[in-house]
Amino acid sequence: MSSALLAVRLERPLMEEEAARLRNFLPEERRLRLARVLRPEKQAQVLCAYGLLNRVLRERYGWRKLPVMALELQGKPYFPEYPSVQFSLSHTDGAAIAGVSDEPIGVDIEKYRRVSARLRERLAPGATGERFFQDWVRRESFAKRTGRGIADLMESDAPQEGAFALLQTFPGYFAGAACTDAAPDMARLCSLEELVEFLR
Repeated sequence: MSSALLAVRLERPLMEEEAARLRNFLPEERRLRLARVLRPEKQAQVLCAYGLLNRVLRERYGWRKLPVMALELQGKPYFPEYPSVQFSLSHTDGAAIAGVSDEPIGVDIEKYRRVSARLRERLAPGATGERFFQDWVRRESFAKRTGRGIADLMESDAPQEGAFALLQTFPGYFAGAACTDAAPDMARLCSLEELVEFLR
């Protein structure tokens, strides 16, 4: 299996010119949804996640723009014209990651932060600190790989067949990737400037 992962740290707000350039690479449907997001930092996360996807697809396949996207019944996005090209996106406060593979893949990135006791008990009973976030990204990566989404994420005994690897990305962040056979254990990192410049 061949997989590629790319992550970016949003260490500053996007300049308007950068946001406009990244917006040009969004699918039309996603662009309309993004217009309803009021917080600029949330918009920047989405723009960067799709920017990463564009970059990986351009590097692997030479595609200059995203193909038409659709959603499976449970909400997992895919390319109807290229069913063998699998992908997954994730973003959190200050960072984003994208994964592309020729097998189903799920990726997740989370910033270390305080979470409610209720959420800790639902996602990882008894786990705290780093252990909680490691379990969170593992669950979410598997949920995104299968396409079952939040239902899988919230079930402590949900089957998680396949491979998973924690990824080293940025200080204060936890990331993971789940694949069918062998999960990649490394993600390339790029700066915001590198991402925007690549997508000229």
